[in-house]
Amino acid sequence: ANGENASLSGFLEEIALYTDMDRADENSDRVFMMTMHSAKGLEFTNVFIAGMEDGIFPSSRSFENDDDIEEERRLAYVAVTRARKKLFITHTSQRMIFGTTSRNVKSRFLREISPELIDSNGL
Repeated sequence: ANGENASLSGFLEEIALYTDMDRADENSDRVFMMTMHSAKGLEFTNVFIAGMEDGIFPSSRSFENDDDIEEERRLAYVAVTRARKKLFITHTSQRMIFGTTSRNVKSRFLREISPELIDSNGL
């Protein structure tokens, strides 16, 4: 039953996204929040990706398995390539998770991007 609920839930999320995107006017002032998985196949003028830190993205659960890291790398590629004009990526040096402050390292995926492609606006 759990698998059926997960499948039904995933199906409903996907259908809701398509419905919202079908009604979207590209010239309207709108922000769509979605998962990287659900953005596959779509494009947007501007894309914002938050939480690009090792342990968040890629998830710490993927650190033990090279196949899992590669799957997350493919997902990062999907997210990054959704932007037509501008891509904004954020990461933090520390964040509070469950009441505990953690120090963060910039995502290994960001370290793979050529520095000449990055405009940090003096940050």
